[in-house]
Amino acid sequence: MTGVSCPPIVEDFVARLLSPFLLVACLGALAAPAVAGAAVVDRSATIRTAGLGEFDQLNASRGDLRPSKARAYEGKWSARASILGGGNGFSRGIFNVDWDDGDDVSYGAAFYLPRGFRAAMQGQVDLLRWDNWATDPDTTDRSGIVIYRSDRKARLVRQKLGIEQEAITPRFTLPEGRWFHLEVRQRLSRRSGAVNEVYIDGRRVTRSRKANTYGRGVDRLRAGIVATDENRQRRSLRLWFDRVTVRRGRPVGVPARRR
Repeated sequence: MTGVSCPPIVEDFVARLLSPFLLVACLGALAAPAVAGAAVVDRSATIRTAGLGEFDQLNASRGDLRPSKARAYEGKWSARASILGGGNGFSRGIFNVDWDDGDDVSYGAAFYLPRGFRAAMQGQVDLLRWDNWATDPDTTDRSGIVIYRSDRKARLVRQKLGIEQEAITPRFTLPEGRWFHLEVRQRLSRRSGAVNEVYIDGRRVTRSRKANTYGRGVDRLRAGIVATDENRQRRSLRLWFDRVTVRRGRPVGVPARRR
């Protein structure tokens, strides 16, 4: 509630006179619908130069993250993410965000998975996800696109770190050997009736209304080789990513580029 505080029961005569009016105000405030407290701010990292300074943070462990001219989704540069395997490997660019339940957000990135990427996977690989690690590093809430080891197919998942992970959309296949643009739209909610949509090259490939949060705020968006299974992944992996974006509401829809 804002603007009105409900007083405790007091004996003061004036308070007793005013209490009916305060009660009405308090009940009105309690009845008002909840409004998402965070604002979705549009962001982009288009990697137009030989630097990755458009991200708020860069993380790499047992791997490397660097600008690359070997491949580009648009312009001349992209980010190349690689890991060595044999431990907790990741290589990712990060936006700091501030989202809550009720927010309607689209986030995405262009990816180039070299041929054989899925065959080289020995455990699950996360490519694009939000989380609240800064708030709770031990039981972090997450949602995003992961490729399962079992069938090499991708899903949009909801995960409570160390406790559970559930697929909240049907599986779909990500291309290898060419650039594709991957985008997720979610209306954040811990209840059914949430919105989950996944787009590849501007075409919606799957959707659901399953819950996608655990009711807590979101403070990070990550893209690249976001996470791997440190107990299984012994082989090296690499990919390229570009055009990481966040926007409020529905995705714009980005066509394929095949360079």
